[in-house]
Formats: sequence, C-alpha cells, structure tokens
Amino acid sequence: MAFGGTASYHQTTHLWKPNPNGPRTIAEARQIAENNGAYIEDDLHFISVPDEQYAKQFGDSYASFGQVDFQSGTQIVPWRAPNATTDAIANHTGKINVWVRQSVLGSDKAITAVLSHESFEIEALREIFQKNGGALPVITYKDLVRPGSADNPHWQAVDHGDELVRKMSNQR
Repeated sequence: MAFGGTASYHQTTHLWKPNPNGPRTIAEARQIAENNGAYIEDDLHFISVPDEQYAKQFGDSYASFGQVDFQSGTQIVPWRAPNATTDAIANHTGKINVWVRQSVLGSDKAITAVLSHESFEIEALREIFQKNGGALPVITYKDLVRPGSADNPHWQAVDHGDELVRKMSNQR
C-alpha cells in the first residue's frame, strides 16, 4: 500500500478564483507562493500533473510528496533514498518531488495555499527526521502526514497555507 504527504482539507478553497490570464508555469507558481510568504527550499521539485492522471495516481488531494510503498508498520522510511529504487521522502539525488494537480496552477491563491502547505509540511518533517537519525518507522510517518489528524504537520500545513491565502485576500 502506498501513501505520502498530501495537500488537502483547505478551508479557503472558496477564495481560489481563476487567474484572468490563465494558468501559471511551475516557475511562476513557485515565485508567487514565495512572494506571498511561503518558504520553499531549493531541494523541492514541483511537477505539474494533468488532473485526470493526478486523480488516478494520488486521489482527490491538490498535491502529494513522499510516496512510500510499505509492506508492514515496522518498515523504516528514510529521508533520502540510498538508490533509485528505494522509497523515501527525497530521492537518491536529494530532490523532493512534489506532484501538483495541474488545475492548482490556475489560481494564485490555490498556488499559495498548496505550495506553502507542502513546503511547510516538508520542513516540519525534515526536522523530525533529522531528530530521529534520518529515518522513521512507516507507521510514525503515516501518522505525521495523515489528513484530519489534529496538530500533526499536515494539519499545521493546512492552517499555514490558509493563513497566507487570507492575508492575500485582505491585501486586495
């Protein structure tokens, strides 16, 4: 069974209006999120995925990262994969792939919510992994990224993304 971190459960989706000039590129999206308060490390690699393909692969979330396939709750998840075939948060080159639903790129507020959510969650996880020697039991990782679990990094990331969107809305 595979799972990973996801951007989902945002309370500001009603504010995610389409951009008048259409969708942004990934590079533009990253800049928009950063301009609106997101802190994004250089090792995050955002990948736009057509909505239909995204839904088949990741479900109904807006973005996803750190996909691991596990066989048991005792399996260990490393932060960085030692080779190209090992599941981890970062791949063997040190990049963290973040797959983003293509429709997110159609709204600056969606971009800010989703990219800031993922970067916030990843940074919280990075700290937890570092404090635990660079690896965690899969069941611990799953609890940290589980949507709807109060006060875990996912929950905190939702709040962070929504806070930045509310600030954008108050500026206009």
